[in-house]
Amino acid sequence: ELRLRIAGHVPPADATYTDYGRRVRAMAAERPWIKLEGVLTGEAKAKYLSECRFAIHHCEVEAFGISVTEYLKAGVVPVVPKAGGSSEVVADPDLVFASDDDAVSLLVRLVEDTPFYELCRERCLVRGAVFAASAYRARQGELLRELNII
Repeated sequence: ELRLRIAGHVPPADATYTDYGRRVRAMAAERPWIKLEGVLTGEAKAKYLSECRFAIHHCEVEAFGISVTEYLKAGVVPVVPKAGGSSEVVADPDLVFASDDDAVSLLVRLVEDTPFYELCRERCLVRGAVFAASAYRARQGELLRELNII
C-alpha cells in the first residue's frame, strides 16, 4: 500500500497567483491516500524523512538542492528533474527524469524492482555522506593545507 505524503508549502486553494494550490488540494481531497503534511522543520522533518523511502522532487529551479541533500543524508531515494541543481546534487542519472512520464516510470521501477531500489538507496547514502559536516571540514582542511594556511 503506497501513500503520497506532500511536505512543504502548498498555496491555499483561494490563492489568486497560482492554480497549483487548488489542483493539489483537490487531488488530496479526492484521494484518501494523499496527505498534505505542510511545512516541516526540526524533529518533525527528521521523523518524516525516517518514515519515507522515496521523494519526488519537482522543483525545477531549485538552485541549491538543500531538500535533495536532506533526502540523501536520510537514506531517502530522491527522484529529481533534469533541470536545475537537483540533478547535480543527486549525481545519479538513474534518478533523474525529463518528463512527468519519466518520473512515473522511475517510481514504478523503484517500487517493483527491489534490487534496483536497494542499489539506488546505497548510492544515495554514499552520495549523502559527501554533504556531512565532517566531510566538509575535511575538505576545507585539505584545501587550507594545500594553500599552506594551516
